[in-house]
Amino acid sequence: MCDPSLPFEKSDHMILNVDRQPAVCLKLVAAAINDLKETSAPGLDKISPKLLKISCDHFAPCLSNIIQQSLDCCRVPPAWLLSVVIPVYKKGDSESLCGNVKILGGVPQGSVLGPLLFLLYIADLPTHFSSTISMFANDTKLYVNPPTNYAQLTKDLEALKAWCSDWLLLLNSDKCTVLHLSKNNPMLSYNIAGGPLTVVDYQNDLGIIIFSDLKWKLSRRSFRNSTPSTGAKLFRMYFRPKLEFAAPAWSPYFAKDISTLERVQRWALSWLLFFRHRPYEEQLSIMKFL
Repeated sequence: MCDPSLPFEKSDHMILNVDRQPAVCLKLVAAAINDLKETSAPGLDKISPKLLKISCDHFAPCLSNIIQQSLDCCRVPPAWLLSVVIPVYKKGDSESLCGNVKILGGVPQGSVLGPLLFLLYIADLPTHFSSTISMFANDTKLYVNPPTNYAQLTKDLEALKAWCSDWLLLLNSDKCTVLHLSKNNPMLSYNIAGGPLTVVDYQNDLGIIIFSDLKWKLSRRSFRNSTPSTGAKLFRMYFRPKLEFAAPAWSPYFAKDISTLERVQRWALSWLLFFRHRPYEEQLSIMKFL
């Protein structure tokens, strides 16, 4: 039976009735509390993780009882359905950002089940298009041959807008762009949600930057304030993964691109090491860059 004194309310957040669940293990609840990071921000209850860990012997029995009642009643306390969402500014007009906003839905960042549920939610999207489509998470791309399939892509963009409207997904037209490929491209304009799509010279596709001329251009960063030993670790952690990422897809064949890659590594070695007089291959071996 449910304890009426516990913070449960009858709401739409119901679960199908099942037989009584096994008893919640007090040791597991206590272990979960002790695993909390003390530096994490508190929730809506304003109770810091550090206080929870210090008072674990007092909190664990109460929390175990609430969890057990939740399982027995097949209901979740309404307070557990609330969350603090902190938006991260990426681009656009930062002055237009407002204060508190009521969130009606979304996928929690960092959750395990959230992305899977989102993929199931959008699984039927490709069936609404005639154009070639590729999807990864919430990123969708449509490909066509403009001279012969311009009308087809225009129709698909309208279908995308209608699909988003039907399934209550907001379409951020500011993030929708057009990348014209090849020199013979007629550079036609496209519209979505009543406005023209922005034309870009390159597109970042899962870490691979694709330019309209289908050439690869490389960039580099530096760690000026690091010691040689720390700099070597930073290089292996940040530089090398970016230089090697998806190499089978874009492996350079132009001499200038190969030279650019090698110049980044030579620069890092000359900056990090005090034994610059050693042969380049020996430097690579000592720093375990080979």
